[in-house]
Amino acid sequence: MKQSLINYVLTIFAVIALFAVSCSDENVPENKRPEGEEMVIDLDWDNHANGSYTTAKAQEDFGNMSGWQPSRVAIDSKGIAVTLLADKLSGSGGIVANVNLQPAPQYRVTYDVMFPEDFIWGRGGKVGFGFRLGDGNTGCDKADDGNGGSARIMWYTDDNGITKFKPYFYYYDMPDDCGDNLVSSAYYPATGSLQKGKWYTIEMTVKSNLSENEDGHIKVVINGSTILDSSIRWTNKNSKRLINRLAFSTFRGGSQDHWKVDQDTRIFFDNLKCERIY
Repeated sequence: MKQSLINYVLTIFAVIALFAVSCSDENVPENKRPEGEEMVIDLDWDNHANGSYTTAKAQEDFGNMSGWQPSRVAIDSKGIAVTLLADKLSGSGGIVANVNLQPAPQYRVTYDVMFPEDFIWGRGGKVGFGFRLGDGNTGCDKADDGNGGSARIMWYTDDNGITKFKPYFYYYDMPDDCGDNLVSSAYYPATGSLQKGKWYTIEMTVKSNLSENEDGHIKVVINGSTILDSSIRWTNKNSKRLINRLAFSTFRGGSQDHWKVDQDTRIFFDNLKCERIY
């Protein structure tokens, strides 16, 4: 009787120990861990008064950053408006700002964008928010040295006057000096042209690759339609693989004069969210 009781107690302790081990986080395989997300930037500007978006206020909202242009960014109707200057291209005619992020292998950014009724399409330009990895190659600095890459969005008007959103990437295997959309069919809308006065929601998720592996990833969703969901090799160096900056790139260009327009124009943004995924 006594021995039976001892055996029963030992059995109970063994079951408890087995349960504890099976539930321990240390015993969950790395690729089976539940995915988590951390919101690092969440801005809708609803509580901001209309007027200039000062550098001090922008740093309060975004955190540590560089390249802000308060003369070209304003709070307007519970959102922000970026002015693109007449006869100017690249950062001198818009904004190229970078927000420091905790270096990590995966981030997602989501934002709303609208071209007002009086907007002039021109040839196109960069628009909104994206990411930089490592050295963050842009500006026709081909990323085949493996030191960095970038993921942004542009609007582009073809020779037939059709305007679309296109992803715009710098990555290790890029074929040309300047960026591309990785897959030629990656654009929005699938048919027809972007509309003025309409809000569009852009979501972009970037995942780093490891070493020289082609196991990075890029996913772009616009107004609920997935236009790109593909593997990619951003860099070939672990020291340069992590995403470290949120890029706010909104300007015309291209480098040739035919990308310019002769009037100041504005683009509107709202509901910015940046999440670290782990």
